[in-house]
Amino acid sequence: QFGADALLVSAFIHVTGGITSNFSSLYLLPIIAASMIRSRRVAVQLAAFSAVMYLALVAVQYVDVDLPMARRFSPVVELPSVRVAQYTVAINLAGFMGVALLAGSLADSLRSAGARLEDASHHIRDLRAFNEYVINSLLSGLITTDHDGRILTFNRAASTISGASASQVIGRHVIEVMQMPESVRTRMADLIAG
Repeated sequence: QFGADALLVSAFIHVTGGITSNFSSLYLLPIIAASMIRSRRVAVQLAAFSAVMYLALVAVQYVDVDLPMARRFSPVVELPSVRVAQYTVAINLAGFMGVALLAGSLADSLRSAGARLEDASHHIRDLRAFNEYVINSLLSGLITTDHDGRILTFNRAASTISGASASQVIGRHVIEVMQMPESVRTRMADLIAG
């Protein structure tokens, strides 16, 4: 697929003037796609293939080769000097390889970061399960709240003591749930208010 893309770009560059075409940077699109979808190695291989294709286009323009099919779709353009053509080709080839290496490196880093994130997510899930197990294993009632006094956790012992299940109380305000004397409720409301 990526090779076909490079051939298509080569044909477009040939039709738009070869060495004088302003579209030689289109080779970078399949190179970047190859690095993101496949790997750095595939991107470098595609960059090398694109370089060969670009060199062939330029060579056909400067060397008197009788290719009737190529001449038919080739626009008549004034070619720059050989020195300018060499400079243009060198810059483009260096750009192809540079983009392949850089995009490949970035894609590899992205894949590595994704794998590390997935491992960290598994680790966090395991820690949460362990935390829940420890909290529910406590013999004394434990209730945790956020800074507004909304209940976040309500362990099994707290359910036994209060007679309410965790699903009934989580998210509700602690003062609503806990049946405490009015003086304690007032002090608790003052603490929560800050």
